[in-house]
Amino acid sequence: MSKIEEMIKELCPKGVEKVKLGDVCNISRGKRVVRKDLETVGKIPVFQNSLVPLGYYSKSNCPAETTFVISAGAAGVIGISDTPFWAADDCFIVESTQMEDKFIYNFLKTKEYYLQSKIRGGAIKRLAKEPLEALEIPLPPLAIQQEIVSVLDSFTTLIDKMKKEVELRKKQMEVYCDKLYGGNIEGMKALANIPGNSVIKISELGTITRGRRFVRDDIRESGQPCIHYGDMYTYYGTHAIKAKTYLDRDFPKKMKYAEYGDVVVVGAGENDYDIGVGLVWYGEEPVAVHDACYILKHEQEPMYISYYLRSNIYHQQLKQYVSSGKISSFSADGLGKVLIPIQPREKQQEIAYTLRAFEAYISKLEKLIALRQKQYEYYREKLLTFE
Repeated sequence: MSKIEEMIKELCPKGVEKVKLGDVCNISRGKRVVRKDLETVGKIPVFQNSLVPLGYYSKSNCPAETTFVISAGAAGVIGISDTPFWAADDCFIVESTQMEDKFIYNFLKTKEYYLQSKIRGGAIKRLAKEPLEALEIPLPPLAIQQEIVSVLDSFTTLIDKMKKEVELRKKQMEVYCDKLYGGNIEGMKALANIPGNSVIKISELGTITRGRRFVRDDIRESGQPCIHYGDMYTYYGTHAIKAKTYLDRDFPKKMKYAEYGDVVVVGAGENDYDIGVGLVWYGEEPVAVHDACYILKHEQEPMYISYYLRSNIYHQQLKQYVSSGKISSFSADGLGKVLIPIQPREKQQEIAYTLRAFEAYISKLEKLIALRQKQYEYYREKLLTFE
């Protein structure tokens, strides 16, 4: 029997009472702030219609660890802040003198999907206060609430620590990535002075071919492997051995294909930073490529090129060829004008191996975070049902 079970047996011999949230909590709407009064950086975040701060204010209306519920925009999402904050008018503030703040937060996190099912409205979806007030919440003694919060905090503290480690390793990888390709544009150009090295235009690597158009409605669960440009941002990394999506085998034969070792470069996106990243195709059969991507055929170490396409040195050059608008894009000609350092094959493989080690470690950490998150959610559900 766990400590919490023992406490429940001792302090709640007849079971844990359940009450309506509105009977034990004060649920109030936040107060509006004007965007022009906000700063882009600061210590007091303002939450409006999402968990991403709208900006930063000069004062707070909620102490740290106060639970809030988004009522419009990302309606039904539960938030908490480890610092004092300002809850704007699209937030409900949930406070209680009978309950631990984090106990309320963890309980409401188990009810997010339910609250989102209660969203109503037209163009702007909203969550009313009534479904929130009507929720039944367990009301164990404070000692039990505190013990449950302590257990769940042990998970979230570890998860936060691991997330910080991931961010640190990503920054280290970014620094190493630039350093291995010369450090900066001038340093990259200086690599050409080393015997066996050169600096050339990407167009001189081989051929750059634009893919052919297909739309989401053309995608199937099996058939001809294909890469849609949107998945370059949300699904793929630096290389792939299997496609996420497929086309019918009898889809028009005029598609353009990447073959084993080719690099697929995404040529369109919603921002200027991510645009231009690439992946190496290591699949067993050719993959059809979307027309917002380019296929780079070459004779170099594939991963050496793929990692270069994620360096700041590369992106600093590419941005001058990007046309910005609702969708940012660049042409094959623009991509071809970007310079790339060419080092001996063994050196390319060494660089790719070094960066792959970083990438593998980061991937391992991210998988561990996902596992810990599932454990946290499991125990949160288990501890807060009291059944």
